[in-house]
Amino acid sequence: MTTTVSWPYAHILSARERLYDHLVRRVEADGAIRDRCASRILESALLLSLLRKERAGPDTQEALTGFLGRARPAGFLDAAAAAAVTGRPVASAEVRAHLDGFRHFTGARKQLLLETLLAVLGALPFDGRTDPGRVPDEEQAVWTDVTLRAVRILHAAHRDEESPGLDTDRVRMAASLSSFDAGKVWQGNALAHLIALHALHTYQPGGALLRDGLCVLIRVQNADRGIPFIAGQEVFVTALAGTVLAGAGDRRDVVPRMAAYVADRQLADGGWGYDETTTQSDVDDTSRCARLLRLAGPNTYEHRLGRADNYLRRMADAAGGWPTYVRGHAPEPDMTAGAVIALAPDWRRHSGILDQAVDFLLDVQGGDGTWQRSWTLSESSVIVYVVEALGRTTAHVSPTARTRIAAATAKAVRRLEQTQNPDGGWGQRNGDTSDALSTAQAVPVIVRHGTATTAGRALAHLLDQQEPEGGFTAPPDQVGPRPLPFDFPVLTGVHALAALNTAVEAHPANGRPQSAAV
Repeated sequence: MTTTVSWPYAHILSARERLYDHLVRRVEADGAIRDRCASRILESALLLSLLRKERAGPDTQEALTGFLGRARPAGFLDAAAAAAVTGRPVASAEVRAHLDGFRHFTGARKQLLLETLLAVLGALPFDGRTDPGRVPDEEQAVWTDVTLRAVRILHAAHRDEESPGLDTDRVRMAASLSSFDAGKVWQGNALAHLIALHALHTYQPGGALLRDGLCVLIRVQNADRGIPFIAGQEVFVTALAGTVLAGAGDRRDVVPRMAAYVADRQLADGGWGYDETTTQSDVDDTSRCARLLRLAGPNTYEHRLGRADNYLRRMADAAGGWPTYVRGHAPEPDMTAGAVIALAPDWRRHSGILDQAVDFLLDVQGGDGTWQRSWTLSESSVIVYVVEALGRTTAHVSPTARTRIAAATAKAVRRLEQTQNPDGGWGQRNGDTSDALSTAQAVPVIVRHGTATTAGRALAHLLDQQEPEGGFTAPPDQVGPRPLPFDFPVLTGVHALAALNTAVEAHPANGRPQSAAV
């Protein structure tokens, strides 16, 4: 349905212009937006622990201790990590119970990782329950592979035994670290680099590879003296921001520069990774980057778009859907939605896999109207992505599928209407305090498909959150490794601009009552 809107058009336009200018000021000369990942307790605690083991960096140790004393834990695991490394009591039984309650399709691997990290920090004992052998050895993302090798090395060191594959794990982990660009955080992933260095310490303490890694990680310390999860996310952020700046009209003509920057970061396999240094491609970044290039110049970037399409086709699951990193891994709704949006403009060529993807998205919707939250915390973040993807397919699918899409969309809208807070906004989950990011991600669905009253209240709340310089602030929504949140603050403004773009497009004063998704 198309919403008959009543919110003040001039106010929305003004807010959008201020936000557009705010984001454009972040675009650097080469077209990239380079935001800083906020510091996290886990990485800061791991670096402090490693520096102590190596008897290195006393000034950095002092700075990290100060950060950990000031930092507010984002959850139970943060609190346990900070307490353990600063010498405060840790309730190990409560930590274990919390980990035992973790439910995710990557659950066994993620539990093993988190249990091992907390054991390294002293929050849990190394014991038989934390068994690396319970995780199958299969193809993984590069950082997952190195992390699992590091975990096996750490457990073998604790048991003081030479397990059958230990030498192989040591050689391959060290070779992977050594092959990466000197002076860079390995794959841009500070957490994976830290885990590997802790493992390296067990058999090469004081070695050159370990010393060099410590120097690199110290250099990415933030102003608050904490350590981020990843060193950057400039490819992902630039692609996403370029898309919404294009949707806002791009009166400063920055999008061509942003698209050129993104195009130059395409990897050999046709995909993209999240930052300038990683060699690991993924479906999410590839979908976002391809979307920007198609908006900015489908003819200019025809060859790169063809390679991206081929990458996405290769990654598609035989039964429908897309995973994040490795074909054959479980498909995920948000990855699938992104791939559908990227491939839908060439429906004829991709109709077979897209029809399967639509069925997958419809089949995995929950009874409450939501989809699985994978790389995000907010329900609305996946809802908006999937609803947009389904909306782009309705002109091509069968009448039966169109009926199912309409029902799925209505169910998602009902969920958002039922979970809207009295102040007009949304929190990450039902009952959570409203925040600008969760609200911004709900707005496009409500504006396009909800009631005018719900949309008006949502926009009023969002506009009230805009800061004097034009930006927005919210708690982090991204997670990595799942379920740990990490924060690139600029993304709140990016999603808010997407919401305001939709509001402008849908407003009768714009002369286009039927909104066109960007």
